[in-house]
Amino acid sequence: MEILLLLLPKFFHDWLIGDFSFSEDEYFEEKKPISEGIKLIEAEDFINAFHYFNQSVVNFPKNAFAYFYRGQCHFHFENIEAAFADFDKTLRLDSTIGEAFVMKGKCLYQLEAYEEALKEYRRASRKQHDKNPELLRIIGELEIRTGNFESARKTLKLAIELGDEIAEQYYQTINFKENYSNIKE
Repeated sequence: MEILLLLLPKFFHDWLIGDFSFSEDEYFEEKKPISEGIKLIEAEDFINAFHYFNQSVVNFPKNAFAYFYRGQCHFHFENIEAAFADFDKTLRLDSTIGEAFVMKGKCLYQLEAYEEALKEYRRASRKQHDKNPELLRIIGELEIRTGNFESARKTLKLAIELGDEIAEQYYQTINFKENYSNIKE
């Protein structure tokens, strides 16, 4: 009983952030049927990879990675709406694929849906426990685009602390805009 009481908060926390990790065996088992297509992606043979993954989603309709990699092919070909649909399907099948949140955010960014992109990038950042400075910089940029300057300042400061030099430029831009606004008044 005591063990259950000790594990319950951990389970609840993981449930809240959607961070249920699977064993490496399960991860590789799901990728095994599509390993040939992954090699095509790695070789940047996107045309053959697309055909491979297009067939894979028919053969393995519950394989989230088949949709994920087909989405990457769509994204490469700049078919953003189709890529978005595949990344969305990926996450409906398996919400532990953190890179799918990033790619979904990239699609939304391309479609200029900045608020929605911001949500996806925040989810991706939470999956990495807010330790990825590049993701934090992108979040900061999106917060600037959506007019949330105070939050952008905090996010960019964290990215700078984690070593992202480009975040420093965005941070200075926020300060410049504020100083310029104060001068105009």
